[in-house]
Amino acid sequence: MTRRIIVIGGGWAGLAAAATAASNGAEVVLLEARRELGGRARTEAVDGFMFNQGAHALYAGFEGMRVLRGLGIEPKGNKPPLKGYGRLRGKVGLMPGTPLDSIRSPMIGLGAKVQLGKLLANPKKVLRTEMIGRSMQQWIEEQVSNADARLILAMVARTATYQDDLNSVAACVGVPQTIGALTDGVLYLDGGWQQIVNALRNIATEAGVKIDTDAKVESLNDIDDCDAVIIASGGPSHAAKLLGNRSTLVGEWAAAAQPVYASSLDLGLRSLPVPQRRFCLGVDSPLYFSTHTPSAKLAPDGCELVHVLRYGDAPGDPRAEMDELLDDAQPGWQEQVLAERYGKRWLVAHDRPTPEQGPLTNRPGPAIPDCDNVFVAGDWVGAHGLLGDAALASGRDAALAALTLM
Repeated sequence: MTRRIIVIGGGWAGLAAAATAASNGAEVVLLEARRELGGRARTEAVDGFMFNQGAHALYAGFEGMRVLRGLGIEPKGNKPPLKGYGRLRGKVGLMPGTPLDSIRSPMIGLGAKVQLGKLLANPKKVLRTEMIGRSMQQWIEEQVSNADARLILAMVARTATYQDDLNSVAACVGVPQTIGALTDGVLYLDGGWQQIVNALRNIATEAGVKIDTDAKVESLNDIDDCDAVIIASGGPSHAAKLLGNRSTLVGEWAAAAQPVYASSLDLGLRSLPVPQRRFCLGVDSPLYFSTHTPSAKLAPDGCELVHVLRYGDAPGDPRAEMDELLDDAQPGWQEQVLAERYGKRWLVAHDRPTPEQGPLTNRPGPAIPDCDNVFVAGDWVGAHGLLGDAALASGRDAALAALTLM
């Protein structure tokens, strides 16, 4: 008997859920409140520059890539070069990203280089260190004693997890995320993350999914004539609102959630004043600067697309400190600006894996134990990955659970 599944939400999680369910024989309707699919994975064209909603990267060796390839999607893009720069105590220098860079880098002393070299020389050994019950910050302090070595590790962890407060991140999640980012790398995608939105939509429609946009759902009481519902829009608070009094547990998930935020400055530049500095991280500040061209096709020929992030929920407006990083890394950048977009407080993820929560297997969903045949998907759900990886994996897993458990 053909199962009828309603998917609420047309971002990565909802599209992955719909494509997976339909490809496995279900009759699927996807309802998206906005006129366009994609959610926070949408890419906007501004004067020929393709702006994601902040700096996005697809982790090359994580679960999201496996979900996409399982659906027949091979993302198009390239890995950025490893060589980069950092700013420590107001000075910009070569960042110790490779053994050779570590030797050349004037940023840190010999003691820090030795400790980092010993720790990162064997990534598999790093993954066998004690992590359960520890925060990412605690783990860093246990691994290295040198102050600059700790700053470098924290910088890399921030970049891999998109989080500033490493005391609130479980080491058993943050360490594998960080090591995976260092060893497997990331992809910057041609055309931005919209490439994946379009590919998922095509797979879904080819499999028979009926997609309705401008279709806002206020309550699950508005949904009928289906065997299962997958809530893939918003976070736990939105799921609790849709469910009403159907689930106490989802309300508890919403109350416990700790969202992750960042501020973002997206720039389309005529050129880089200092071409060799395509990547510069704040070592002693939660700042990120990266040029996503030419690793991906995101700008008119000869131009550059740049992202600047300030990780965390800044107490005031962080624009000045973001501009300051640009001034240090790319002096004269203001004269090169062709397009610009600034977001003071953008949502990165609806929840974070805390030390108290432990491994991702303890994360909510996709099944809701006190609500039969309703499932959740999103960046806060399931046993696989963070950020976009979690969205794709939980969408897949919610669809398979909806097909299996009914």
